[in-house]
Amino acid sequence: MKNLITPPETKQIQVVSADTNTPTLPLRVGTAFTGIGAFELAMSNIIKYKSEFIIEWDSKAQQTFKANFDTTATKIFSDITKLNLDEIPDIDIFCMTPPCTDFSSAGLRHGFNGTSGRLVFDALKVIERVSPRLVVYENVDSMVNKNFISSFENILKILFDLGYKTYWKTLNSKDFGVPQNRERVYIVAIRNDINQSFEFPTPNNTKKSINDIMIPGTDYTNY
Repeated sequence: MKNLITPPETKQIQVVSADTNTPTLPLRVGTAFTGIGAFELAMSNIIKYKSEFIIEWDSKAQQTFKANFDTTATKIFSDITKLNLDEIPDIDIFCMTPPCTDFSSAGLRHGFNGTSGRLVFDALKVIERVSPRLVVYENVDSMVNKNFISSFENILKILFDLGYKTYWKTLNSKDFGVPQNRERVYIVAIRNDINQSFEFPTPNNTKKSINDIMIPGTDYTNY
């Protein structure tokens, strides 16, 4: 089921942009809380894109990212709380997956009062600064339970205020050919001056187990 939330009590901000036509390829992409590049890997399978920047504080994750992607033209930022927003290049797509420890059922559950829980607001400042055409957000499904639904709605409201129409849904990786039972909530936000809507994919019923992706005869002792 598609969800479109635009709070009627919020005054909508008009986005003034000359970038209303079909963008040229490759699409310019930036990611926050990048990790080892899951968003980039997924996009490499479906679009032509150029990585403009990543924001990732963990040095080992950065090292892995650099080993798997061409970063010669990519700006790499470490601490999202200390960003100079004037250094952020213009982009078409912004993807973020903020730390889940303050919302996860296995975490601290401090919500926006937690140190990691507040980091999403730093990512929203990036959106405010560069106004990408498209935003993709991913986090644990507990974001939409009774404990944190108000926090989730606050994120939707901020995106609305910044000039985006938002769609959200909870999806499980196991329903899309990934051998992992992993429920996550996704937001897709499209800038209001872009004449486009969004439909989430339906499960493709391709069930896989870990054995389906392991290479026969490989010693996985050190993996």
